Amino acid sequence: MSDDSVTTSTTDQDRASRLMVLMFTDVEGSVDMKRQLGDAAFAKLISQHDTLFLSIVNNTPGGEVLKDVGDGFLARFVTPSDAVAAALQFQYALNHGGWEPVKLKVRIGLHLGEVTELDEDIDGQRKVIGLTADIAARIMGLAQGGQILLTHAAFDAARQYVRQHPPIKGHAGELPAIRWMAYGRYKVKGVEDSMEVFEVGAEGISPLTPPPDTEKARRAVSEDEEETLGWRPAAGLEIPRRSGWIIERKLGEGGFGEVWLGRHGRTADHRVFKFCFDVERLRSFKRELTLFRMIRTALGDRKDIARLHEVQLESPPYFLESEFSEKGNLADWAASIGGIDTLPLDVRVDLVARIADAVAAAHSVGILHKDIKPQNVLVQLDEHGKPRPILADFGIGVVTDVSRLENMQITGAGFTETILADNDSTRTGTRMYMPPESLADRPFTVQGDIFALGVLLYQLVVGDLKKPLGGGWERDVPDELLQEDIAACVEGDPSRRLSSARDLAQRLRELSHRRHRAQREAQAVARQLKRRKLVKFAVVGMVVLGIALASVAFALIRETGLRRRAELAETQALATSTFLRSMLETVNPNNARADDFSLRQLLDAAADEVGRQFADQPEIKADLQNTIGVSYYALGRFTDAQKQLKTAFETRKATLGAEHPATLDSMHHYATVLAMMNKGDEAIALKRQVVELRRKVLGPDHRDTLRSLDSLATSLYYTGDRIEGENLRGEVYEARLRFLGENDPDTLSSMATVAQQALVANELIKAETLYAKVLELRTAALGENHPDTLSSVTALARTLSARGKHAEAEELLVKVVAALERKFGAEHLSTLMARSTLASTLLDQGRAAEAETTFRAILKIQEATLPPNHWATMRSMSSLGDALMRQAKVSEAEQAYRAVLVGRQATLPKGHRFIIETMRQLAYALQEEGKDAEAQSLLKEAEELEKVRSQSMTPRRP
Repeated sequence: MSDDSVTTSTTDQDRASRLMVLMFTDVEGSVDMKRQLGDAAFAKLISQHDTLFLSIVNNTPGGEVLKDVGDGFLARFVTPSDAVAAALQFQYALNHGGWEPVKLKVRIGLHLGEVTELDEDIDGQRKVIGLTADIAARIMGLAQGGQILLTHAAFDAARQYVRQHPPIKGHAGELPAIRWMAYGRYKVKGVEDSMEVFEVGAEGISPLTPPPDTEKARRAVSEDEEETLGWRPAAGLEIPRRSGWIIERKLGEGGFGEVWLGRHGRTADHRVFKFCFDVERLRSFKRELTLFRMIRTALGDRKDIARLHEVQLESPPYFLESEFSEKGNLADWAASIGGIDTLPLDVRVDLVARIADAVAAAHSVGILHKDIKPQNVLVQLDEHGKPRPILADFGIGVVTDVSRLENMQITGAGFTETILADNDSTRTGTRMYMPPESLADRPFTVQGDIFALGVLLYQLVVGDLKKPLGGGWERDVPDELLQEDIAACVEGDPSRRLSSARDLAQRLRELSHRRHRAQREAQAVARQLKRRKLVKFAVVGMVVLGIALASVAFALIRETGLRRRAELAETQALATSTFLRSMLETVNPNNARADDFSLRQLLDAAADEVGRQFADQPEIKADLQNTIGVSYYALGRFTDAQKQLKTAFETRKATLGAEHPATLDSMHHYATVLAMMNKGDEAIALKRQVVELRRKVLGPDHRDTLRSLDSLATSLYYTGDRIEGENLRGEVYEARLRFLGENDPDTLSSMATVAQQALVANELIKAETLYAKVLELRTAALGENHPDTLSSVTALARTLSARGKHAEAEELLVKVVAALERKFGAEHLSTLMARSTLASTLLDQGRAAEAETTFRAILKIQEATLPPNHWATMRSMSSLGDALMRQAKVSEAEQAYRAVLVGRQATLPKGHRFIIETMRQLAYALQEEGKDAEAQSLLKEAEELEKVRSQSMTPRRP
């Protein structure tokens, strides 16, 4: 609380209750003194004491004596600084005046609080009541003779304004220096809560020592606390062990202690002194020192990172001395110019780009800041008056790799051993800038700082540094490019955020160029597939004939009514249905080698005939429609699949009941298609129903129930509430362990899922451990050449590659590819996907040319054996584009990305994330070629699709 805030009202209405500073005084040992001196001498001494006190109070603006208590007074003052000045003058006069026959020792207590003021009592003096008066009396009772004690609020306010000993009337010489002391908590008899006690005093006059314990009060301070008590900073004081540096004013405070501005008396330089008064928080100081040393060792002195000048961590008072900006931090400076919105938008954006540069520099040496916000960004003005930000306060930052400290030969008196252990969400900074993963107690990563930069960018763009980023924030940002940049930083999934702060800085600096590109129009990307072959009429004819046979067979049932002929006809109908279903199932692209266009025509014809021919046989119609829907899904025709599966599900529900196994199967298939069409909410709702019904019918621990729960968890993980998805996956895993055992295939599948989650969360050691265990168990149960075992080897290799163990991963993948070739052949999809993973590992190692060769060989086989636009072919083509970009073969990469975009647009829903991802890949390739207009058009379309997709996938918990 500042002195200026301690005011009182003069209206009659407000006199009853007001905020004021109360002073209690008492002459020490007055009873014994009266006995020794006699009544007359003592009365003369007390009269001199009273005259002095009344004179000082009456000459203090707003000072007023409320009550004479015999050998002391109760007085009030407007501000704590006024009360302290009066107390210091009184003590000085008591110590230096002509006091005969003895000098009086007076105890003084000061407290700031609200009191109730009553009318004058019977002796004509004003009476005050309330806890404030009681506390002032109690703290006075703790004092020694000649001591001025204060409670925390009065102490904290006064020391910001009382810069030196107040003047003494008639005294021309040098006055003593004053000191401000903290003594910790005292437990007072009869008071439930302990009180913090402080002293202000003049050197050579005041005791400046903790009040001793008495029968009524005892000090409640631990040995650790004792270390940081005593001296406290105040305006006008010289800083211990920093000769020439004088404290000017308080800048702030926190759990660690206080921050003050210091000024050098000779050079007039200013610096910030951060004092620590908490032993536990010394680790934060040591952390900041260690991180600064890392930055300085690796990067030298940077103008965009606040410099640390001196450190005092050996003995109290502990402090860090760092760079000061006259303009203050970003929040303060913005307020001083009338708001951040008074700056042009390009200046605000440039500020974030510069801050991102500083963050990127810290990240480059393995340092995470963890508390990026306006208050931790200092501002200076360059020679042109343009604001230059300086990133400050690494007090809760961490090092991502402690080996960097060892390489730089930096030590911190054992502190470096814990600098990594503190990297948890509980040490993350201000809530408004915290990434969502911190709320789930996940480790803080580079993407956590990226999230904070995104929030800061949003605030500067909208011109309000206090505005939190919430739902619908896009409406506040009309600039679509800035929307894109903010969204790329604040993605809920850390793995989908911008990969680095440097990327953000680059994007912001290219805004004008990007806008220029957006103004130029270009031809849209061709999205139509060429017609390939005419329909194979013979195949369609076979389907129609099969359907007709089924129709005739069921007609026989209706017409004859004879049991034997009915059974025969039903058998014939079911056989025809089974044959048709088996034929349609060959459409699965993983197995099919037939012409894709013919298979699609086959499905279309079958779908039309089933609806017409079996209108009166709902069970058979539902059976066939379910099969056709699954086949459409396998070809990626999700809209057609949705139509067929929805009808099949509704029909089965009406004819067989909601709890029938066939109905539940259809419901599951239908939900799966909805998920692929970005209708995550509907999919999750249906899968929840499947889970509940299977729990009801089969029990909570049945294998099929757990499989449905696992499917629900997967949908939640990718399109809904990711945390719930992870929790459900863990629940399924635990249940399978209990009821199916560790070696069951379903249990091992869950274990692999947990490992995959760890890999995505960058918990690489955990992922490697789990994948290794899955591999061990599958090898023991299934053999080393079983497809599931080989799949585990591939997953383990991906994890090793992510950990930088590229050679080990490559060795494993070479063995997997060889085993799959022996088992399935070189052209089998499983073999090709393993080879693709191997090529990606080569790419990670920088062996782009080898990766290109491998991807081209894979594509040659896939294009000859798989239907056009198969997902595996598109993945390989996209990876080929990445390999080409690494080699600066931009034109070829563009062609690859175009092919992927066309293929994915033909097979995936419009807003699918793979389509958006490919649009951006192609746009970046076009930018490299100078085709800016087309690139900008694609990026804009991708952004619009991303918005729609994000809105459709907003999780809603039931």
